[in-house]
Amino acid sequence: MVLKTTAALIGLGALAGFICSKTLLPLPWMLGPLVATALLSIFGWGNIPSSYQFPHRFRMLFIALIGVMIGSQITWEV
Repeated sequence: MVLKTTAALIGLGALAGFICSKTLLPLPWMLGPLVATALLSIFGWGNIPSSYQFPHRFRMLFIALIGVMIGSQITWEV
């Protein structure tokens, strides 16, 4: 159940990011998933149990990915 819910949330975030990138909004891959999951949380989605937590291994992977993305933007000129 946890893996299925996680996959659905990642898919929703990817879809929202893609849609926002096509509408030329600023920071589409950040704001799109943020707004989509916020709306999902506000209006309630019955498939997410109240005790749901994002799997720790996925979390560590995404933290490392974000770190690499931020670090790759640093140059000697900055």
